[in-house]
Amino acid sequence: MAGACLALVALTAGSGTTSLGAESGLSIGLGVAYDDNPFEAPSEPYFDQFDLLIIEPEKSPGWFVPFVLSGDYRIPGNKHRFLLDYRLRHHAYGSGNDNADETYLTVAPGYRMVTGKSHGRESRFFAVPYATYNKEIYFDRDTGIGQTIGFEDASNRYTYLGAGAETGFTSWMSRSIRWEVAGQYEHRNYEDVSSVSSLDQDRLHVRGGLAFGVYRRLGFSIDYTYRILDYEERPSRDLDGGITADETPVKYGYHIVGNTLRFDASEQWIFYFDLDYTGRIDRFEGYNDYHMLGGRVRALWQRGPWRVRAAVRYWERDYPRAFIFDMEVNPGTGEDNPNKAYDILNASLLFEAPLVRSTRIVAAADMDRQDAADPRYTYDRLRLSVGLKWVFESRGGQDGDPGGIEDPNPSR
Repeated sequence: MAGACLALVALTAGSGTTSLGAESGLSIGLGVAYDDNPFEAPSEPYFDQFDLLIIEPEKSPGWFVPFVLSGDYRIPGNKHRFLLDYRLRHHAYGSGNDNADETYLTVAPGYRMVTGKSHGRESRFFAVPYATYNKEIYFDRDTGIGQTIGFEDASNRYTYLGAGAETGFTSWMSRSIRWEVAGQYEHRNYEDVSSVSSLDQDRLHVRGGLAFGVYRRLGFSIDYTYRILDYEERPSRDLDGGITADETPVKYGYHIVGNTLRFDASEQWIFYFDLDYTGRIDRFEGYNDYHMLGGRVRALWQRGPWRVRAAVRYWERDYPRAFIFDMEVNPGTGEDNPNKAYDILNASLLFEAPLVRSTRIVAAADMDRQDAADPRYTYDRLRLSVGLKWVFESRGGQDGDPGGIEDPNPSR
Protein backbone atom coordinates (compact mmCIF):
# COMPACT_ATOMS: atom_id res chain seq x y z
CA MET A 1 0.00 0.00 0.00
CA ALA A 2 2.90 2.37 0.71
CA GLY A 3 4.20 1.75 -2.80
CA ALA A 4 0.83 2.72 -4.25
CA CYS A 5 0.94 5.98 -2.29
CA LEU A 6 4.40 6.83 -3.60
CA ALA A 7 3.25 6.14 -7.15
CA LEU A 8 0.31 8.45 -6.56
CA VAL A 9 2.69 11.16 -5.36
CA ALA A 10 4.80 10.81 -8.49
CA LEU A 11 1.74 11.27 -10.68
CA THR A 12 -0.01 14.11 -8.86
CA ALA A 13 2.33 16.07 -6.61
CA GLY A 14 4.48 17.94 -9.08
CA SER A 15 5.43 21.48 -8.24
CA GLY A 16 3.78 23.08 -11.30
CA THR A 17 0.24 24.20 -11.94
CA THR A 18 -1.78 21.93 -14.23
CA SER A 19 -4.00 22.95 -17.12
CA LEU A 20 -7.00 22.51 -14.83
CA GLY A 21 -5.64 25.15 -12.46
CA ALA A 22 -4.79 22.50 -9.87
CA GLU A 23 -2.58 23.30 -6.91
CA SER A 24 -0.23 20.85 -5.25
CA GLY A 25 2.16 20.62 -2.37
CA LEU A 26 4.71 18.07 -1.27
CA SER A 27 6.78 17.86 1.92
CA ILE A 28 9.46 15.25 2.59
CA GLY A 29 11.30 14.90 5.89
CA LEU A 30 14.23 12.60 6.65
CA GLY A 31 16.52 12.58 9.68
CA VAL A 32 18.20 10.71 12.47
CA ALA A 33 16.83 10.45 16.00
CA TYR A 34 17.67 9.04 19.42
CA ASP A 35 15.08 7.39 21.67
CA ASP A 36 16.09 6.52 25.23
CA ASN A 37 13.07 4.27 25.87
CA PRO A 38 11.47 3.04 22.60
CA PHE A 39 9.31 0.39 24.30
CA GLU A 40 8.11 2.66 27.14
CA ALA A 41 9.65 0.21 29.61
CA PRO A 42 8.67 0.74 33.26
CA SER A 43 11.00 2.96 35.26
CA GLU A 44 11.52 0.57 38.18
CA PRO A 45 11.42 -3.18 38.91
CA TYR A 46 7.93 -4.30 39.96
CA PHE A 47 6.00 -7.29 41.27
CA ASP A 48 4.01 -9.04 38.54
CA GLN A 49 0.72 -10.04 40.15
CA PHE A 50 -0.02 -12.59 37.41
CA ASP A 51 3.27 -14.52 37.42
CA LEU A 52 4.05 -13.76 41.10
CA LEU A 53 7.65 -12.66 40.50
CA ILE A 54 9.78 -9.52 40.36
CA ILE A 55 10.25 -8.08 36.86
CA GLU A 56 13.31 -5.98 35.97
CA PRO A 57 12.49 -4.05 32.77
CA GLU A 58 15.05 -3.37 30.02
CA LYS A 59 15.07 0.19 28.70
CA SER A 60 16.93 -0.51 25.37
CA PRO A 61 17.88 3.03 24.19
CA GLY A 62 18.84 3.38 20.54
CA TRP A 63 18.75 5.27 17.24
CA PHE A 64 16.08 5.38 14.56
CA VAL A 65 15.40 7.04 11.22
CA PRO A 66 12.16 9.08 10.97
CA PHE A 67 10.70 9.59 7.51
CA VAL A 68 7.60 11.66 6.71
CA LEU A 69 6.05 12.29 3.31
CA SER A 70 2.93 14.42 3.08
CA GLY A 71 1.18 16.38 0.40
CA ASP A 72 -2.00 17.48 -1.29
CA TYR A 73 -3.47 17.96 -4.74
CA ARG A 74 -6.37 20.39 -5.13
CA ILE A 75 -8.63 21.50 -7.96
CA PRO A 76 -10.10 24.83 -6.87
CA GLY A 77 -13.34 26.29 -8.14
CA ASN A 78 -15.84 29.01 -7.39
CA LYS A 79 -18.31 26.54 -5.89
CA HIS A 80 -17.06 22.95 -6.28
CA ARG A 81 -13.58 21.97 -5.09
CA PHE A 82 -11.84 18.61 -5.17
CA LEU A 83 -8.83 17.56 -3.16
CA LEU A 84 -6.50 14.70 -2.35
CA ASP A 85 -4.42 14.61 0.84
CA TYR A 86 -1.93 11.90 1.69
CA ARG A 87 0.59 11.20 4.43
CA LEU A 88 3.16 8.46 4.98
CA ARG A 89 5.15 8.21 8.20
CA HIS A 90 7.73 5.53 8.94
CA HIS A 91 10.11 5.16 11.87
CA ALA A 92 12.86 2.60 11.34
CA TYR A 93 14.77 1.60 14.48
CA GLY A 94 18.22 0.05 14.56
CA SER A 95 19.12 -3.57 15.10
CA GLY A 96 17.75 -4.98 18.35
CA ASN A 97 14.95 -2.38 18.59
CA ASP A 98 13.20 -3.07 15.27
CA ASN A 99 10.05 -4.14 17.13
CA ALA A 100 9.57 -0.41 17.79
CA ASP A 101 9.24 0.29 14.03
CA GLU A 102 6.04 2.07 13.04
CA THR A 103 4.36 2.76 9.71
CA TYR A 104 1.27 4.88 9.15
CA LEU A 105 -0.33 5.75 5.81
CA THR A 106 -3.49 7.68 5.05
CA VAL A 107 -5.00 8.69 1.70
CA ALA A 108 -8.00 11.05 1.69
CA PRO A 109 -9.75 12.23 -1.48
CA GLY A 110 -12.45 14.75 -0.77
CA TYR A 111 -15.00 17.28 -1.96
CA ARG A 112 -15.93 20.76 -0.75
CA MET A 113 -18.83 22.88 -1.90
CA VAL A 114 -19.34 26.56 -1.18
CA THR A 115 -22.93 26.83 0.02
CA GLY A 116 -22.99 30.57 0.42
CA LYS A 117 -21.12 33.72 1.37
CA SER A 118 -21.84 36.22 4.11
CA HIS A 119 -19.83 38.86 5.93
CA GLY A 120 -17.06 38.33 3.37
CA ARG A 121 -16.63 34.68 4.43
CA GLU A 122 -17.55 31.35 2.80
CA SER A 123 -19.92 28.71 4.21
CA ARG A 124 -18.96 25.23 3.08
CA PHE A 125 -20.11 21.62 2.99
CA PHE A 126 -17.36 19.01 3.00
CA ALA A 127 -17.20 15.23 2.51
CA VAL A 128 -13.88 13.41 2.89
CA PRO A 129 -13.61 9.61 2.59
CA TYR A 130 -10.25 8.13 3.59
CA ALA A 131 -8.28 4.91 3.92
CA THR A 132 -5.57 4.20 6.50
CA TYR A 133 -2.93 1.58 7.18
CA ASN A 134 -1.17 1.30 10.54
CA LYS A 135 1.56 -1.17 11.38
CA GLU A 136 3.06 -1.42 14.84
CA ILE A 137 4.33 -4.37 16.83
CA TYR A 138 2.52 -5.71 19.90
CA PHE A 139 5.55 -6.10 22.15
CA ASP A 140 6.36 -6.86 25.77
CA ARG A 141 7.09 -3.47 27.33
CA ASP A 142 9.55 -5.04 29.77
CA THR A 143 11.80 -6.57 27.09
CA GLY A 144 10.71 -5.25 23.67
CA ILE A 145 10.14 -8.82 22.47
CA GLY A 146 7.08 -9.46 20.28
CA GLN A 147 4.17 -10.88 22.25
CA THR A 148 3.13 -14.52 22.01
CA ILE A 149 -0.20 -15.89 23.23
CA GLY A 150 0.08 -19.58 23.98
CA PHE A 151 2.29 -20.83 21.17
CA GLU A 152 1.01 -18.28 18.65
CA ASP A 153 2.88 -15.20 17.47
CA ALA A 154 0.68 -12.20 18.35
CA SER A 155 3.15 -9.44 17.45
CA ASN A 156 1.01 -8.16 14.53
CA ARG A 157 -2.16 -7.86 16.61
CA TYR A 158 -2.06 -4.03 16.57
CA THR A 159 -1.71 -3.76 12.77
CA TYR A 160 -4.87 -2.71 10.93
CA LEU A 161 -6.47 -1.43 7.74
CA GLY A 162 -9.08 1.27 8.20
CA ALA A 163 -11.61 3.05 6.04
CA GLY A 164 -14.08 5.80 6.82
CA ALA A 165 -15.45 9.20 5.97
CA GLU A 166 -16.13 12.57 7.57
CA THR A 167 -18.76 15.03 6.45
CA GLY A 168 -20.10 18.29 7.81
CA PHE A 169 -20.79 22.01 7.44
CA THR A 170 -18.88 25.11 8.46
CA SER A 171 -20.38 28.59 8.35
CA TRP A 172 -19.73 32.16 9.52
CA MET A 173 -22.36 33.94 11.60
CA SER A 174 -20.39 37.20 11.32
CA ARG A 175 -16.89 38.29 10.36
CA SER A 176 -15.58 36.95 13.67
CA ILE A 177 -17.90 34.05 14.62
CA ARG A 178 -17.74 30.63 12.95
CA TRP A 179 -19.58 27.39 13.75
CA GLU A 180 -19.06 23.85 12.50
CA VAL A 181 -20.87 20.50 12.80
CA ALA A 182 -19.50 17.21 11.50
CA GLY A 183 -19.85 13.47 11.73
CA GLN A 184 -17.32 10.70 11.13
CA TYR A 185 -17.40 6.92 10.80
CA GLU A 186 -14.46 4.52 10.54
CA HIS A 187 -14.07 0.75 10.54
CA ARG A 188 -10.74 -0.82 11.51
CA ASN A 189 -9.86 -4.36 10.51
CA TYR A 190 -7.01 -5.73 12.64
CA GLU A 191 -4.68 -8.64 11.97
CA ASP A 192 -6.26 -11.85 13.28
CA VAL A 193 -4.73 -13.82 16.15
CA SER A 194 -6.78 -17.01 16.43
CA SER A 195 -6.11 -17.65 20.13
CA VAL A 196 -7.63 -14.31 21.29
CA SER A 197 -10.59 -12.14 20.37
CA SER A 198 -10.33 -9.77 17.41
CA LEU A 199 -9.66 -6.06 17.92
CA ASP A 200 -11.85 -5.17 14.90
CA GLN A 201 -13.90 -2.10 15.75
CA ASP A 202 -16.28 0.58 14.53
CA ARG A 203 -15.65 4.21 15.48
CA LEU A 204 -18.34 6.87 15.20
CA HIS A 205 -18.40 10.46 16.36
CA VAL A 206 -20.39 13.64 15.99
CA ARG A 207 -19.00 17.02 16.94
CA GLY A 208 -19.87 20.66 17.00
CA GLY A 209 -17.73 23.73 17.53
CA LEU A 210 -17.88 27.49 17.83
CA ALA A 211 -14.99 29.93 17.33
CA PHE A 212 -15.12 33.69 17.73
CA GLY A 213 -12.94 36.73 18.14
CA VAL A 214 -12.93 38.18 21.64
CA TYR A 215 -10.67 41.13 20.87
CA ARG A 216 -8.43 42.26 18.03
CA ARG A 217 -5.62 39.87 19.09
CA LEU A 218 -7.66 37.41 21.12
CA GLY A 219 -9.79 34.48 19.92
CA PHE A 220 -11.68 31.69 21.67
CA SER A 221 -13.07 28.34 20.51
CA ILE A 222 -15.07 25.59 22.18
CA ASP A 223 -16.12 22.22 20.84
CA TYR A 224 -18.00 19.12 21.97
CA THR A 225 -17.65 15.58 20.59
CA TYR A 226 -19.63 12.45 21.33
CA ARG A 227 -17.78 9.33 20.26
CA ILE A 228 -18.67 5.63 20.19
CA LEU A 229 -16.05 2.88 20.10
CA ASP A 230 -17.66 -0.49 19.37
CA TYR A 231 -15.59 -3.71 19.28
CA GLU A 232 -16.88 -6.71 17.40
CA GLU A 233 -15.42 -9.40 19.70
CA ARG A 234 -13.23 -7.98 22.47
CA PRO A 235 -14.97 -9.09 25.71
CA SER A 236 -16.01 -6.68 28.45
CA ARG A 237 -15.03 -6.91 32.10
CA ASP A 238 -17.43 -7.12 35.01
CA LEU A 239 -17.14 -5.07 38.19
CA ASP A 240 -14.70 -7.61 39.68
CA GLY A 241 -12.29 -7.08 36.79
CA GLY A 242 -12.93 -10.49 35.27
CA ILE A 243 -13.88 -11.30 31.67
CA THR A 244 -17.65 -11.55 31.26
CA ALA A 245 -18.97 -15.10 31.12
CA ASP A 246 -21.01 -14.42 27.96
CA GLU A 247 -18.12 -12.39 26.47
CA THR A 248 -20.26 -9.30 25.83
CA PRO A 249 -18.22 -7.14 23.39
CA VAL A 250 -16.74 -3.88 24.64
CA LYS A 251 -18.61 -0.71 23.77
CA TYR A 252 -17.46 2.69 25.02
CA GLY A 253 -19.09 6.11 24.83
CA TYR A 254 -17.04 9.30 25.17
CA HIS A 255 -18.05 12.85 26.05
CA ILE A 256 -15.24 15.22 25.01
CA VAL A 257 -15.21 18.96 25.66
CA GLY A 258 -12.34 21.19 24.63
CA ASN A 259 -11.65 24.90 24.49
CA THR A 260 -8.76 27.01 23.26
CA LEU A 261 -7.77 30.62 23.90
CA ARG A 262 -5.53 32.10 21.18
CA PHE A 263 -3.44 35.21 21.76
CA ASP A 264 -1.61 36.89 18.88
CA ALA A 265 1.03 38.72 20.89
CA SER A 266 2.74 40.13 17.80
CA GLU A 267 3.24 39.42 14.12
CA GLN A 268 5.74 36.69 15.04
CA TRP A 269 4.40 35.30 18.33
CA ILE A 270 1.17 33.32 18.85
CA PHE A 271 0.18 31.61 22.12
CA TYR A 272 -2.50 28.96 22.67
CA PHE A 273 -4.01 27.89 25.99
CA ASP A 274 -6.02 24.65 25.85
CA LEU A 275 -8.24 22.94 28.41
CA ASP A 276 -10.09 19.69 27.73
CA TYR A 277 -12.15 17.04 29.49
CA THR A 278 -12.98 13.48 28.45
CA GLY A 279 -15.44 11.21 30.19
CA ARG A 280 -15.61 7.58 29.07
CA ILE A 281 -18.60 5.34 29.76
CA ASP A 282 -18.18 1.56 29.69
CA ARG A 283 -21.55 0.43 28.31
CA PHE A 284 -21.50 -2.98 30.04
CA GLU A 285 -21.17 -2.47 33.83
CA GLY A 286 -18.98 0.61 33.97
CA TYR A 287 -15.78 -1.13 35.03
CA ASN A 288 -13.58 0.80 32.56
CA ASP A 289 -15.21 4.22 33.02
CA TYR A 290 -12.72 7.04 33.36
CA HIS A 291 -12.46 10.80 33.72
CA MET A 292 -9.62 12.74 32.11
CA LEU A 293 -8.83 16.42 32.57
CA GLY A 294 -5.90 18.14 30.94
CA GLY A 295 -4.39 21.41 29.88
CA ARG A 296 -1.78 22.54 27.38
CA VAL A 297 0.21 25.68 26.63
CA ARG A 298 1.62 26.19 23.12
CA ALA A 299 3.82 28.92 21.67
CA LEU A 300 4.66 29.56 18.02
CA TRP A 301 7.25 32.00 16.71
CA GLN A 302 7.57 32.39 12.95
CA ARG A 303 9.33 34.81 10.65
CA GLY A 304 9.21 33.67 7.04
CA PRO A 305 10.64 30.13 6.86
CA TRP A 306 12.14 30.42 10.37
CA ARG A 307 9.94 28.67 12.94
CA VAL A 308 10.03 27.67 16.61
CA ARG A 309 7.25 25.69 18.29
CA ALA A 310 7.05 24.75 21.97
CA ALA A 311 4.32 22.95 23.91
CA VAL A 312 3.74 21.58 27.40
CA ARG A 313 0.76 19.38 28.22
CA TYR A 314 -0.36 17.77 31.49
CA TRP A 315 -3.39 15.60 32.09
CA GLU A 316 -4.80 13.20 34.67
CA ARG A 317 -6.91 10.11 33.99
CA ASP A 318 -8.72 8.36 36.84
CA TYR A 319 -10.76 5.15 36.83
CA PRO A 320 -13.35 5.10 39.64
CA ARG A 321 -13.96 1.31 39.39
CA ALA A 322 -11.02 -0.41 37.64
CA PHE A 323 -8.12 -1.96 39.61
CA ILE A 324 -4.45 -2.25 38.63
CA PHE A 325 -3.79 -5.70 37.13
CA ASP A 326 -7.64 -5.95 36.98
CA MET A 327 -7.54 -7.62 40.41
CA GLU A 328 -9.28 -6.41 43.55
CA VAL A 329 -6.63 -8.00 45.80
CA ASN A 330 -2.85 -8.23 45.39
CA PRO A 331 -2.11 -11.99 45.54
CA GLY A 332 1.39 -11.34 46.89
CA THR A 333 0.36 -9.21 49.90
CA GLY A 334 -3.34 -9.93 50.34
CA GLU A 335 -4.01 -6.16 50.36
CA ASP A 336 -6.55 -4.33 48.21
CA ASN A 337 -5.20 -3.08 44.90
CA PRO A 338 -5.57 0.66 44.16
CA ASN A 339 -7.69 1.95 41.30
CA LYS A 340 -6.05 2.72 37.97
CA ALA A 341 -4.81 6.31 37.70
CA TYR A 342 -2.38 8.15 35.42
CA ASP A 343 -0.57 11.49 35.62
CA ILE A 344 0.97 12.33 32.24
CA LEU A 345 3.34 15.14 31.24
CA ASN A 346 4.56 15.87 27.72
CA ALA A 347 6.89 18.65 26.58
CA SER A 348 8.12 19.27 23.05
CA LEU A 349 10.30 21.76 21.19
CA LEU A 350 10.76 22.20 17.42
CA PHE A 351 13.19 24.43 15.53
CA GLU A 352 13.08 24.91 11.75
CA ALA A 353 15.34 27.07 9.61
CA PRO A 354 16.02 27.49 5.87
CA LEU A 355 19.16 26.16 4.20
CA VAL A 356 18.95 26.54 0.41
CA ARG A 357 15.91 26.99 -1.82
CA SER A 358 13.31 24.36 -0.80
CA THR A 359 15.54 22.72 1.82
CA ARG A 360 15.20 23.31 5.56
CA ILE A 361 16.85 21.94 8.67
CA VAL A 362 14.61 20.68 11.48
CA ALA A 363 15.59 19.80 15.05
CA ALA A 364 13.17 18.53 17.70
CA ALA A 365 13.02 17.28 21.29
CA ASP A 366 10.12 15.43 22.88
CA MET A 367 9.78 14.26 26.49
CA ASP A 368 7.11 12.04 28.08
CA ARG A 369 6.71 11.23 31.75
CA GLN A 370 3.89 9.02 33.00
CA ASP A 371 3.23 8.21 36.65
CA ALA A 372 0.70 5.42 37.06
CA ALA A 373 -0.85 3.55 39.96
CA ASP A 374 0.00 0.40 37.97
CA PRO A 375 3.84 0.09 38.00
CA ARG A 376 3.80 -1.50 34.53
CA TYR A 377 2.86 1.87 33.03
CA THR A 378 5.16 4.27 34.90
CA TYR A 379 7.92 5.40 32.54
CA ASP A 380 10.09 8.23 31.24
CA ARG A 381 10.98 8.76 27.60
CA LEU A 382 13.13 11.28 25.70
CA ARG A 383 13.46 11.60 21.92
CA LEU A 384 15.87 13.91 20.09
CA SER A 385 15.98 14.32 16.32
CA VAL A 386 17.64 16.36 13.59
CA GLY A 387 17.14 16.19 9.85
CA LEU A 388 16.20 17.85 6.59
CA LYS A 389 12.84 18.81 5.12
CA TRP A 390 12.11 19.57 1.48
CA VAL A 391 8.98 21.60 0.67
CA PHE A 392 7.66 21.98 -2.88
CA GLU A 393 4.64 24.17 -3.60
CA SER A 394 2.64 25.44 -6.56
CA ARG A 395 0.96 28.14 -4.44
CA GLY A 396 3.38 31.01 -4.75
CA GLY A 397 5.97 29.64 -2.36
CA GLN A 398 3.69 29.34 0.69
CA ASP A 399 4.32 26.57 3.18
CA GLY A 400 2.39 23.35 2.80
CA ASP A 401 1.93 20.63 5.38
CA PRO A 402 4.52 21.00 8.16
CA GLY A 403 5.76 17.45 7.46
CA GLY A 404 9.37 16.98 8.49
CA ILE A 405 10.54 15.09 11.55
CA GLU A 406 8.94 17.04 14.37
CA ASP A 407 6.91 13.96 15.42
CA PRO A 408 9.67 11.32 15.75
CA ASN A 409 7.57 8.65 17.46
CA PRO A 410 3.99 9.51 18.45
CA SER A 411 2.40 7.87 21.47
CA ARG A 412 0.62 4.61 20.86
